[in-house]
Formats: sequence, C-alpha cells, structure tokens
Amino acid sequence: MGRSGPIYVYNNNGAPTGGDLQFGRGLFDIQNDQGLACACYGYEFFSNAGTVRKSAGTGTTTISVPFYNAGW
Repeated sequence: MGRSGPIYVYNNNGAPTGGDLQFGRGLFDIQNDQGLACACYGYEFFSNAGTVRKSAGTGTTTISVPFYNAGW
C-alpha cells in the first residue's frame, strides 16, 4: 500500500459497519514512519493472522487502535 500519511480507521458501529482492518495470513508491510490512527468511535481495530513487518523508515510507527495478531 503506497501511502505517505497515516491510515485512519473509522467504525461508528453503524450499518453497514466498517473500518476494521482484518488481514489473513499475508504480510502487512509498513514502509514509512506514519501511523495507524483511529477516528476513536471505540469500535475500530486491526486484526492480523499473518506477519506485520516494518521494512522501511527510521522513525516510529504507532498503531493507535486495538491490535490483535495471531501471527502465523
């Protein structure tokens, strides 16, 4: 995913629900120093069953939503 700014996750628990990042057994590769931020409705989350890796950037990447990682 080629982005230069933070990724915002939105989920206000309305219909249809959305804003939950869920990945299977693939790779979520962080290639910059931007973060994963929330709209802060309280329902946002990031769920990953694969690998989360930061392969580029020299600073900090912050994940500011509940983060669940089964990691295969």
